Amino acid sequence: MTIIKNDEMVESNATMTDSAAEDKKNLGNAEFKKGNHGKAIAYYTEAIDLQPTEQALSNRAASYIATKEYRKALDDCKAAIRINPDFARVYKRFFKAHLALGNINDAKEALDRAVELDPNDKTNKQDKESMDTVIH
Repeated sequence: MTIIKNDEMVESNATMTDSAAEDKKNLGNAEFKKGNHGKAIAYYTEAIDLQPTEQALSNRAASYIATKEYRKALDDCKAAIRINPDFARVYKRFFKAHLALGNINDAKEALDRAVELDPNDKTNKQDKESMDTVIH
């Protein structure tokens, strides 16, 4: 939102916070791509502190999975789902964290929900094969 003050356009605090949070999330994404998961987690945490979004929480969950901090990943996934229960990507991360912890039924439910929300996701087949390997 833009506010006009003394004939000047000024961004509202909410817009600046959203923008700063997006910048931190993007820095986290860059670190994640480089494999710097600790730095990515720090940036995602800063973004979440400014403006919690399902994307930032889901991305931090991916970093937690990469560092084998599965319980923290589950917490972030749950928080992301509370914000947007139709965000398919978070269910993939929920699936991976549950699977890593041996929570087979929860993993299957998360994967089923991810596939339901995004049936054309290219990773569905591979994830279903991972699930089938664990079950059989």
